[in-house]
Order: sequence, then C-alpha cells, then structure tokens
Amino acid sequence: MPSKYDTLISIIQLNDIYVSKLKCSRNKKFQEQNHSLKVHLEYDVKSIEQTGIEIIIPVFFRVAPYYAGEKGETPFNKVNKESILFSIECTLELKYMIAMDENPEKQDMTDFETEFQTFAENNVPVNVWPYARELFSSLSTRMGLSSLVIPVFKKLPKY
Repeated sequence: MPSKYDTLISIIQLNDIYVSKLKCSRNKKFQEQNHSLKVHLEYDVKSIEQTGIEIIIPVFFRVAPYYAGEKGETPFNKVNKESILFSIECTLELKYMIAMDENPEKQDMTDFETEFQTFAENNVPVNVWPYARELFSSLSTRMGLSSLVIPVFKKLPKY
C-alpha cells in the first residue's frame, strides 16, 4: 500500500502559476564599484490554501544584487541602501488540482496536512524556481541592466 505522501504525489497536478504581487525598484544612487556584486535571494512558502480539490500555494521572493565591500564579506542585512543595485519582491501563486478517480469519496484529503506541508517544502520550490528565474532575468533587463541569472534550485537531502 502506498504511503499518504506517495498518494498525494500521484494525484496532484500543477494547473496554473501567476504573479499575484510585484514590486521592483532600481537604485538611482547606486555607486558603481570595481568589485563584483553578491545576490541576496530569499524565498518563503507562505501558506497552503485548500478548497476542495484546488490547492493554492503562494511563494514570496526577494532578490537584490548588492555591493558587499571590497572583500565581499558584508552580509545583506548590514549593507547600506546605496549598495543595493535593485530589488525585486514578488509573490508567485501556484494552483494545483487533485485528480479525483471515479470514486471521490475514497480519496479523503482532510487528513493530509503533514503531506501537504512536505509537498510545499520539497516540491513547490522546484516547481516555482524556473518561473522566478525567468521573471528576475526579464525584469533586470527591463531596468536597463544585464540579465540577472539565478542558479538552479538545489535542495540537499537531510541525513
């Protein structure tokens, strides 16, 4: 008999993804430096909203290339605003659907809270990452800058 998580994986499908919030700004006061920039990148899976067979999972992103000092050691939370080239904050919402079989009463999803949380932690970042990468790249060029290339998402297993 498959585990509850295996059951969830077998019946859930990504149906739609869209930008629900977007804020971007280029720093006019940014001072060019002869040193390379670091990229601050964070994401947060905000919540899991389930209504029947529809599941919506918003994911918040913040990206900001910044000058981290001559040695590149200044952490993002310690840099001054003039050291940040631009910032992008956005929320991408992923809409998943549960594929029901001919006998939907057999698929009771009410007791899948742990499995939905595991799915949000492991699968959602992998699903949303290519969309976020494209958005950051496109917006950086629209701000008159070089394309910002974010690395692929890699999540190492816990041992």
